Amino acid sequence: MFHASLSVCQSFECTVAAQRTICEPSSLEERVYWSAWKSESELRWELGLRDFSARAIDHPVLFPSLPKDSNEAQLQSWYFYLSEISLWRLHFSAEAELNRLVKTLESQPLDVLASQFESMERQVLTWQTSLAPPVRLGDFPAAANDWQDDGILTYILKSHVTNYYELITWPFVSAVINDEYDDLDTGQVDRATIRQIAAVGFRWHTIRLKVHPVGFFHRHHGTWLMQRRSTRSALLLLAAALHPGTMNLLPEGWATQVGIVIDMLHYWAAEVAGAGDYAELLEALLTRARMGETAM
Repeated sequence: MFHASLSVCQSFECTVAAQRTICEPSSLEERVYWSAWKSESELRWELGLRDFSARAIDHPVLFPSLPKDSNEAQLQSWYFYLSEISLWRLHFSAEAELNRLVKTLESQPLDVLASQFESMERQVLTWQTSLAPPVRLGDFPAAANDWQDDGILTYILKSHVTNYYELITWPFVSAVINDEYDDLDTGQVDRATIRQIAAVGFRWHTIRLKVHPVGFFHRHHGTWLMQRRSTRSALLLLAAALHPGTMNLLPEGWATQVGIVIDMLHYWAAEVAGAGDYAELLEALLTRARMGETAM
């Protein structure tokens, strides 16, 4: 669907004109074109499919531009698209750097990845503080589930922030769950640092499950991706809860959020293949985790 949408966008007057000369931009065309491009690229990343080259820098030429005589709603939309584009760049720049480090380092990649984590986190914090007033995220993530006054645009941006944190903490989350850091002995980074960054990852997976429920029971543009990512976060939290070495890294309230994911999967079970099976799996794992807590 998104591939077809992007193909249709190639016939836009300004898209054709941009390839040969300067044109008068159409803000509506630009927003449609960007949305179709971003959606296809996002799905390719989620499914591990071949994608456009150099995603972090190879965006469409047609960035959304400020419409003439903009009203308040148009300005908010314009600020949203620019904010989303800049965060999208951060995400895939970080992905490219992580992939480069893993491929070029012969040993102890967690050493160098840990040294890069603070810089990558600082970038998204700087992005958040630079947001224009119409799309500011408020007290996020402290009030991640306080969405009463939020609109759909800030909801989407918050979801993107959780995706960014999933990316930059993934090597550490994987290492502690799979006990892949016991032989770490380089003198540059210790087990405590790895566990600390992994705990940040578990915290952000829980935050994701506080942000997403506003769209859990609605059919919308990102319903399928929301289901996949929420289920993935729930499984990771349960994996940590069932591991004696990581259960103490989980944030408070994680089990409640997993329960909400289970409710969501039951809701979609009649329409989404496998949703009911995942719901039953999560229920069984959550019961085991709670029994383990009781035994302690």
